[in-house]
Amino acid sequence: SCCAWAHYKSGPRHDKSGPAQSAATQSNGKKLGERIISTKFQPPKPLQKSSFSVYISGLHGGISDRDVSHFMTKHGKAGPPSSITMGDPSFIDKKGGQIVESLLQKIGPLASFQEAPY
Repeated sequence: SCCAWAHYKSGPRHDKSGPAQSAATQSNGKKLGERIISTKFQPPKPLQKSSFSVYISGLHGGISDRDVSHFMTKHGKAGPPSSITMGDPSFIDKKGGQIVESLLQKIGPLASFQEAPY
């Protein structure tokens, strides 16, 4: 699983964090591919006036910042984020497919074996 942050510029004077809060609320629980995505508005510091962020979790490891931006624009309805910061995947097992294939071959011959993207 992977995470990201979507950054939004400030909103109107009276509600500077509005676009980020709106994007977090409206995109939370929506599906991206086969995964249900979690989004959470990150509360700003007391004097913060710009660049408000939304933490996005539950992303698959091969996702791009462009995919995340598209997802947030489509579901967040607050306009596109000004930028996306991608986090590192929490766990990658590059040999997982080899291990599964080996275990299955012990049961019997395989006609074929292909890993699905995570």
